[in-house]
Amino acid sequence: MNILIVGSGAREHAIARALHNSPKLKTLYCLASNNNPGLRNLCFDMQVTDINNNETILQYARENDIYLAIIGPENPLASGVSDVLAESGIRVVGQPRNILKLSHRNHLQEIYYLNIKYQYALNIVCSTQ
Repeated sequence: MNILIVGSGAREHAIARALHNSPKLKTLYCLASNNNPGLRNLCFDMQVTDINNNETILQYARENDIYLAIIGPENPLASGVSDVLAESGIRVVGQPRNILKLSHRNHLQEIYYLNIKYQYALNIVCSTQ
């Protein structure tokens, strides 16, 4: 199974390490905004590119027969990369653009409705106010 990780921070490094240590057969790929040597060592291929460019990510995913994409940073999610990949038949871990746009003040009921409609995990909004 080919897995694409988008992002190059500590969160993506931790995800890559957990996947790398899994006994399941997989090949890790990464599209990153900067070079992370630790992440590079865990991946079969890592490219430093504009991770906010949906077409670049989609093309890379198609070229490498990606089965699952994990989107870490918020900016690619806000640009709609999870929607573009999902519409192309690639499984995605990352919120779709319309759910990401919901403000923290929206009601949990509205978030719950959108999660059922789009079959994503239920989000829980917490506040210290």
